[in-house]
Amino acid sequence: MRASDEDRKRVIGVLQRHTEAGRLTLDEFSDRVGTVYAAKTLDDLRAAVVDLPALSPSPSTPPPPSHTTAARCC
Repeated sequence: MRASDEDRKRVIGVLQRHTEAGRLTLDEFSDRVGTVYAAKTLDDLRAAVVDLPALSPSPSTPPPPSHTTAARCC
């Protein structure tokens, strides 16, 4: 499935949190952000975070968009 700009923003947020936690250096963060911006599919995005542990959602982080439901209009 194709990655959206919102998907990319969400993954970059995850990378920022891992960088803040000390799991990534600034150079690693920068490289992975480049990977995220070049990503065309959701699998490409997963490649940027596959080796990182899952983060528990923070209260201010909205849930990821669901790609299984049809978009509603009007």
